[in-house]
Amino acid sequence: MKLVADSNRIMAAIIRDSISREILLSDKFEFVAPEKVKEELIKYSEELIQKAHISKDDFSLLLAFIFNEIQIIPSEEIERYNKEVKGLIKDSGDIPFLSCALATKADGIWTEDEDFFQQKKIKIFRTKDLLDLI
Repeated sequence: MKLVADSNRIMAAIIRDSISREILLSDKFEFVAPEKVKEELIKYSEELIQKAHISKDDFSLLLAFIFNEIQIIPSEEIERYNKEVKGLIKDSGDIPFLSCALATKADGIWTEDEDFFQQKKIKIFRTKDLLDLI
């Protein structure tokens, strides 16, 4: 099953060895994410390092390990879908995730962000939904 991984799920996997990390590393799923995810993780790297109680070097290693499991989709490959999804969700920061799902023909988006549930075009999976599939 191909899924777009939302930033909040990747951040949860970085912060602690948890269910989110188990799902992300499961061979049951193929994860993709818009290029924006890397930018967000770099932007919040200091906060993530503090919450995870790890060093900068360990953060870099963990990030590399996690991104080995996620195919990053360049912005130029998903931008053509932005107009199609723009009116579906009020948080414009979520548009790249919806566009990524369409561009990659993903089965859905893995998130806990309630904003995604206002749209009906793309299937949304919560962590508990994916746990049932492992």
